[in-house]
Amino acid sequence: MKSVIITGQSINKIVGGENAPSPIPWQAKVHVGGVLCGGTIIDETTILSAAHCFYPSTSTSIYDYIEAGITVGGALDGQKISVREVITHPMYNSMKLDNDIAILKLKSSLTFNDTVQPACLPHQYFTPEDTGDLAVVSGWGTTSEGIEIIMLYSDLVYDRNQ
Repeated sequence: MKSVIITGQSINKIVGGENAPSPIPWQAKVHVGGVLCGGTIIDETTILSAAHCFYPSTSTSIYDYIEAGITVGGALDGQKISVREVITHPMYNSMKLDNDIAILKLKSSLTFNDTVQPACLPHQYFTPEDTGDLAVVSGWGTTSEGIEIIMLYSDLVYDRNQ
């Protein structure tokens, strides 16, 4: 499967994804202030997400949490942990979305297992254009209007000519 990245003035999305058949171990579903966003597991108590998900307020409530190890929200087999703190980049610009990054600190630790793991990084000399290796892009979304929000993923082919 090959995906296309569409970049526009107000649109950045991946087209051509599929329902994830199993949890993407480093992907978290973030619920803060009634907003749903994706997140990447950094370690047992840290999630990386986008600052625009928490703008203008970074305060948290007892209703703010993340889910991990799932493909459908509210699944009973995943982990659900409350958010203790949201830290946005100090230079975040909501008009331009510059520095659109946030760190979430959890109230308790995730338990790493087959479906919940920190994100892995490639070796510093990794060159996908030379090896033909693929990257995996994942996130939360829907494939049709009116369908529940589920985990989606796609292989992303690196093509220097596009």
